[in-house]
Amino acid sequence: AASSYYIRLEWNTALNLQKRIIPCVLDNTKLPPILSAFLHHPFGDYETGYPFLVRDLHLKRPIQLRQAEKQKPAKIIGTYSSFKWHFRNTPLTLSERDAKKMLDANNFFNYSWNGSGNRIKHDYKKQTKSGNLVIVDSATGLVWQQSGSEESMTYSSAKMWLKLLNKKGYAGYTDWRLPTLEEGLSLIENTKQSGDLYIDPIFNKQQRWIWTCDKAKGESWAWVVDFYDGGYYDVNFGTKYYNRAVRS
Repeated sequence: AASSYYIRLEWNTALNLQKRIIPCVLDNTKLPPILSAFLHHPFGDYETGYPFLVRDLHLKRPIQLRQAEKQKPAKIIGTYSSFKWHFRNTPLTLSERDAKKMLDANNFFNYSWNGSGNRIKHDYKKQTKSGNLVIVDSATGLVWQQSGSEESMTYSSAKMWLKLLNKKGYAGYTDWRLPTLEEGLSLIENTKQSGDLYIDPIFNKQQRWIWTCDKAKGESWAWVVDFYDGGYYDVNFGTKYYNRAVRS
């Protein structure tokens, strides 16, 4: 199905008609970059995916199940069902068109392209873990560094910095990563906070621009998120930006 011309025609038609799309993923087949920007649910285990779909379709009552399925209790893994937002957490290579479609799909605020876009209503809480300050966001299920790298650095240096962060077990965890473009853009507010940056003042102000894990269409380019201007752009690996690590 993933390689079928007619399947691609169907979802491209749906996109062009601005229909709502919620991919229901049956296995580990990678979604096309455009579709991976959308909320998607795991349906390899029907009892896991079904309650998510019912919730996000805002149904007053569930779709009628077959008799055999009625006898199986729905299993919700972890606390996913309590998160208001869920973003892609694996890296992709995104063209400018892909990035713009992702921006539109989530209606993210962008100073240049989408000044009327929404801000995410976060539920931030500061926590100190193993002597390190982190920001836990109950709206997205993400844990962020409150600050980040003390210096700006190239993309390759950012990767080395991240390895060292995990080797040290920052805040007691070893699964820190660079954010995806969606995750980074979710931090942008639709007005400057404290007259300075488009990010909640709960975060350190030094990291005004941060690397993401997403590469751009180019041999050595990646996407960065800009809290100073409230936007994003692609840059060469050799330029220097700050890091703010995240974990799910």
